[in-house]
Amino acid sequence: MLLAILLSTVVTTGDLPAVDVPTYDAPTYNAQGRRDPFVNPSTVVDRDRPHGLPGFKTSEVFARGVVKNRGERVALLRATDGQTYVAHKGQRLYDGTIVEIAADAVIVEQSGGARVRVELPR
Repeated sequence: MLLAILLSTVVTTGDLPAVDVPTYDAPTYNAQGRRDPFVNPSTVVDRDRPHGLPGFKTSEVFARGVVKNRGERVALLRATDGQTYVAHKGQRLYDGTIVEIAADAVIVEQSGGARVRVELPR
């Protein structure tokens, strides 16, 4: 019975008046040189960077360990891509060069001459 009532009240599309639906331009955002707040910064990839360890800034690597190999210290650096890289003295990063590998830290000389210590976790 209920189904019969519902079917009898169905209106065909020919009986409906035409309605004008307004159209709008998609909203835009002009960053004006600032970081876009609608983009997740952890997923932004700089396509001009080289692959591997030379493509990471000093702030994007973390010291995971230091080992001695044939009298030379070698650093294990974990980058923000989740990979662990083996780094030697003289290894280039995107914004500097590893100038020293100490027992507890990796020292990077950045392009401006500043030295940054990337310390091992305690």
